[in-house]
Amino acid sequence: MGKSKIKYYAVRKGFIPGIYFSWEDCLKQTKNFSGAQFKSFTSILEAEEYINSDNNIEMNKNEEKGTCAYISGCFSSSLKTYGYAGLIFHEGQKYVVKGNGNEPNLVKIGSVGSQILASKETIKKAINLEIRNINIYYDYDGIKNWANGDWSRNSKETEDYYNFIREIEPLININFIKNKKAPTPEKNEVVNLAKKEAHNSSKIEKSKKIEKDENIAEKKKNSIIEKKHIKKRIFRRNNFKQFELQKLPDYIRKIFED
Repeated sequence: MGKSKIKYYAVRKGFIPGIYFSWEDCLKQTKNFSGAQFKSFTSILEAEEYINSDNNIEMNKNEEKGTCAYISGCFSSSLKTYGYAGLIFHEGQKYVVKGNGNEPNLVKIGSVGSQILASKETIKKAINLEIRNINIYYDYDGIKNWANGDWSRNSKETEDYYNFIREIEPLININFIKNKKAPTPEKNEVVNLAKKEAHNSSKIEKSKKIEKDENIAEKKKNSIIEKKHIKKRIFRRNNFKQFELQKLPDYIRKIFED
């Protein structure tokens, strides 16, 4: 008997369109998806042609009318701070996600850390809004490739990101889409938001001051507690000393009391 040919399952319309290597994976993306489009091929080139056909282009245009999110991250090498932002367009409403920080592990990986944060926080917001399907537009390839496991994770942050995506899979279906090179109003807005956050040093300095004040207060508290313990030990030792002296004859006790 001849060898059975490898099959490639092309999902043109489903929760996450793409090429899959098993029927089970294909089924996950198409079962219960209204108007799913998929087909099996023995050639990966044919599968790619099917996905990139004119019908698929029209389908993507229709998908863009649904819930979309744009993300961006920025890193300031001079301030050693990062900023992230996300814009979610859902049912005629725009939701803004943004933030910044200087956490050492994220600072160490530069702009990558801010991009990961932008993706994670935007997804969290979408879940809070009870969004079930979303298209996320990104610039940095790691956002999709680490999420899907296509890239190896060589840091704690990328491993955490991969695990985060696995955990939220039952809650939301995400379609990662690479931004086109031509700028769009949404892309410009989210990029500017992230830059502003990264350079918003006053907010970060305030956070540093709060953390410093909390550390000082904690040290004072520990110092007071330590002094109380020392006083207790001295008091107990003195009481014990007085108790023991009482057992000695008068002429010997006087030597210690003088």
